[in-house]
Amino acid sequence: MEKSFKDCKFKLRPFIANNEDKIGWDCLCENPNAISFIEEKWNWLIANDKMNWTGLCRNPNAIPLITQHWDWLITNDKIDWDGLCWNRSAIPLIKDKWDWLIANNKMYWTCLCHSKNAISLIVEKWDWLIANNKIDWCDLCRKEIAIPLIEEKWDWLIAHNKINWDDLCSNLNAISLIAEKWDWLIANDKIDWKRLYYNPNAIPLIIEKWDCIWIIANNKINWNCLCWNKNAIPLIEEHWDWLIQRNKISWTNLCENPNAISLIKEKWDWLIANNKINWEGLCRNPNAIPLIKKHWDWLIANDKINWNSLCYNKNAILIIKKHWDWLIANNKINWHGLCDNPNAIPLIEKHWDWLIANDKIYWGSLFWNPNAIPLIEKKWDWLIANNKIYWTSLCHTPNAIPLIEKHWDWLIANNKISWVSLCENPNIFEDEYVAVCKSYFRKEIGREIMQVVFHPKNIHKFKYLLDGFDWLD
Repeated sequence: MEKSFKDCKFKLRPFIANNEDKIGWDCLCENPNAISFIEEKWNWLIANDKMNWTGLCRNPNAIPLITQHWDWLITNDKIDWDGLCWNRSAIPLIKDKWDWLIANNKMYWTCLCHSKNAISLIVEKWDWLIANNKIDWCDLCRKEIAIPLIEEKWDWLIAHNKINWDDLCSNLNAISLIAEKWDWLIANDKIDWKRLYYNPNAIPLIIEKWDCIWIIANNKINWNCLCWNKNAIPLIEEHWDWLIQRNKISWTNLCENPNAISLIKEKWDWLIANNKINWEGLCRNPNAIPLIKKHWDWLIANDKINWNSLCYNKNAILIIKKHWDWLIANNKINWHGLCDNPNAIPLIEKHWDWLIANDKIYWGSLFWNPNAIPLIEKKWDWLIANNKIYWTSLCHTPNAIPLIEKHWDWLIANNKISWVSLCENPNIFEDEYVAVCKSYFRKEIGREIMQVVFHPKNIHKFKYLLDGFDWLD
């Protein structure tokens, strides 16, 4: 009888299961896909003291298992309360065990308030939490989901001085509340201007209140933050002349701002004439590559390219490919950055022989690059022969599991597996649900499609595809 959908689970891949004695249980307890396997081995793990309780309590998928064994865990003092209260999936369990947790002083309040899933519980237990001074106000004000609660309790929070203003001004969802309370906030000097200018959702409010800000807080405008804010470019563009006259632009932040490229392009001649471009920031900016390409000859002639930033820029690969010979001849490539760049693998593969001959590959960076696995597979024999593989990085990379499985016998025989990294890798488990879905589709959905499509009443629709078959005439 085939497995049903509801019985599906994550199953340890057979090639690893056959080496169970090598498993690093400490790491496996933190693996989000390992819970079904841990459940199967529960009695053995307990008997052999193999459980990493901190890792298990922090694992977001472990809560049903912890709930199932709650009495035993409590009796044997195995719960890591800090880890459990940090766990975003633990809130229903904490709610269910609330009275016991409070009576036994097991709650970590900072961890609870840090969890975005805890807001409903905080709302429900508000009176008790306030009476016992248990809320971490910084974390609460930082949570986007907490704004309706803060709005509802505003008068009490103000009266008891509980708002953390820098976190509130940083909160992406707080802008409508700040706008509503604007006059009071200005009168009481409560706005953290730096955080507000960093907040990408605050720009419409800043534009609306610009005159007010200018009159009341002209010394509080943080131009560095404003130039960094991706949504602030229309405001900077509108006040460009005033900003230039008073030297208010942060050129580093502006050049790194992905939304500033149109403005930089428009002001290019003035920026060049006045030496205002931060080349490191511009070359790092993923949206700046068309601009760099357009002015390439001038940039090269004037030595303006920051090669470190350019080689790390994921959008720069085509321009590096185009000018490869010149870059090599002039020693301009940052090899660490190129090997780290996820889009550079086809270029590295193309020039593999030259890179190897000239010892240019940073192997650590290459093996941490998730897109490098197909290249590593192609060059496997050479990499093994020349001892170039970073085994910790390879075993940690999720999409490297098929490659590891392919060479498993050799890896085991030569003691190359980093079991710590491998046991942290979520892909050492395969989801049975995928196989069941495929099987169901082939047998049931496929059958239904065939029955409908090739029903005798529809067969005439295929006549034009089957001309020459006499039985259709």
